[in-house]
Amino acid sequence: MRETVQEPVVTRGRRPELRIEHLYFMLALTAFSFYVALVPIVPHDFWFHLRAGQLHSELGQVLRVDTFSWSVPANKPYLYGSWLGEWLYYQIYSAGGVPLVVFTRNVLATLAFALIGLEARRRSDSWRLAALAVALAGAIASSNAIVRPQNWSWVPFALYFMILSRYAARQLRPVWLLVLPALMIFWSNTHGVFVLGIVMIGLFAVGETLRRFLHDSGALTWPQIGAIYATGAITLLATAANPRGFGIFAYHLSALTDKAVHGLVDEWQPPTPSGLANVVFFGSVLMLLAAFAFARRKPTITDVLVVSAFLWLAWDAVRSMTWYGMVAMPVLVQCLGRPYARETTATRARQLLPLNLAIGGTLILAVLLAQPWTVRGLPLPNGYQEQIVPPPAPPLLSTLTPVSAAEHLRRNPGGKLFNDMGYGSYLIWAVPEQKVFIDPRIELYPLQQWLDYVDISSGYHSVELLERYGADRVLLNREEQARLSQALSENTGWKREYTDPWTEVWRYTRQD
Repeated sequence: MRETVQEPVVTRGRRPELRIEHLYFMLALTAFSFYVALVPIVPHDFWFHLRAGQLHSELGQVLRVDTFSWSVPANKPYLYGSWLGEWLYYQIYSAGGVPLVVFTRNVLATLAFALIGLEARRRSDSWRLAALAVALAGAIASSNAIVRPQNWSWVPFALYFMILSRYAARQLRPVWLLVLPALMIFWSNTHGVFVLGIVMIGLFAVGETLRRFLHDSGALTWPQIGAIYATGAITLLATAANPRGFGIFAYHLSALTDKAVHGLVDEWQPPTPSGLANVVFFGSVLMLLAAFAFARRKPTITDVLVVSAFLWLAWDAVRSMTWYGMVAMPVLVQCLGRPYARETTATRARQLLPLNLAIGGTLILAVLLAQPWTVRGLPLPNGYQEQIVPPPAPPLLSTLTPVSAAEHLRRNPGGKLFNDMGYGSYLIWAVPEQKVFIDPRIELYPLQQWLDYVDISSGYHSVELLERYGADRVLLNREEQARLSQALSENTGWKREYTDPWTEVWRYTRQD
């Protein structure tokens, strides 16, 4: 049961003040925003989406088949479940190029985690604890901040959690629940994570029902609980407002159960205690156990149910850790909050106002300077600079993007190209006339093709497998596919036609 909190006394007519506790929150949000702004564009989940968005726009309809690959049957059916997210990013790219796309990602991330911070502030009545929630949730999400359509899910997810939480706390009227189905019409067309919105409504409905049955203090009335169930039903109906209707669920279910997705893609693997995001994730679970045991502001049954469900998802796949952090960290700091809020001395706040404004302005300036139009002017470490393609390429392109190699292929077209998976995504955008062997649309390709791709990349029977598929050209990643390069160099039929610090292009020359 949540304890009653005494609100601080507010002097009528007093100007808003930037206090030191506000700066803690600004610092945490600034650090997260600054970090996100520096995350490079990796090719895997961006460029083929951008190309799809271009075709959605030019054709005036959503694509329904594959048109990019030579290794699967022509016009093989493929569902672009994120079509609106793709279309939006293409419109943004058309208006301002790569910098505006990156800036959009940065704004979405900052806004979503600001909302989570505000929810943490409401639950804990402390800006310092809200800062802790943002810092922990941001660290957990740090491995999932690349530019891709999933970015469009951050704000809807945060709004779902905030609205449902405040409604369950009797701080919002039932009419606010209507925002959820309206938002779902957008969300279900931008990314598959919309399913978690339905899950969240269900968790709140079940949690509040249990609270009512157990006569928990502060539980909603039956009519109020009924409004959650009704909202869930309307929201479920709203998911059908997409080109495939309710068939969108079948697509996402097939993707979730695809053996190649779960067996070969790193972000679909369970987290291990290595790397910042994973270490903070495991640490946060231990903190939650301690906080639940010794909470000064006890979480509700609904809180525990929501946190447990999203922890289950995060425990199963790294890509789900972001959503766990966004719902669990506000609940964590709620448990750490004082039973009664403390007042802040207005005189002291006024005395520090000039300094606080200067610090706050500096934090905002740091975030502004990290944006793509000015980021190259920052004195960033050499280790970071080495991960970025230098000018004249657009800012923040990862060296995993084969910019120069793609230009070589554009000038020298032809052949059935075997390519690195991520390179396939960029080629779909930069050299659309060059069909690819494989790309990050994992579920499009048969499992056996993925297994053969792994063998070819690792140098295991590479030449024989390439011949079996009919590939007569190869674009490889020099670091990750070094054994493939060695295998080709040892075969007299293959000749290297292009190389740069990151990539190689090989061509098969038939022997008489």
